[in-house]
Amino acid sequence: MIRGCKHIILVEPHASRRTLALELGATTVINPLEADVEQTVKGILPSGVNYAFDTSGISVALEAAYRCMAPRGVFGLVGVPQDWEQKLPGTLAEMVQNGIIFKGIIEGDSNPQQSIPELIALYQDGRLPINKLITTFPLSQINQAIAAQHAGSCVKPVLLVD
Repeated sequence: MIRGCKHIILVEPHASRRTLALELGATTVINPLEADVEQTVKGILPSGVNYAFDTSGISVALEAAYRCMAPRGVFGLVGVPQDWEQKLPGTLAEMVQNGIIFKGIIEGDSNPQQSIPELIALYQDGRLPINKLITTFPLSQINQAIAAQHAGSCVKPVLLVD
């Protein structure tokens, strides 16, 4: 693990992605179609998670992650919502009472001069196996790339110019 987290919990409906997550260091994987996410997470961490990160933008996933937050937790949002009018999960009173921080993340929310060399070094050291996360497709196969991502047969499709 790069950052030394004790618990890394992935919520993912696709079995292949859950398997890959375990291979890459997740400590727990949850199929949200078969298990109650909040109950499962709170069974591991009764106070909830300190950090949640959503890449889906799907309202039911946002709500489930929010319900797993510990007081003073940080919820990182990187997924583009399916509905541009999507509201944050929970109520304002809950957010204030629990001190929950929502953080919109754009383009990695990092300093490229620092993060890119760090990521390259991690990859070269074999600690960041990006090759297991991306699948390349020629641009002419954009529809197949989208279908593969939706089917769960790849994590991040990357299009290459033909």
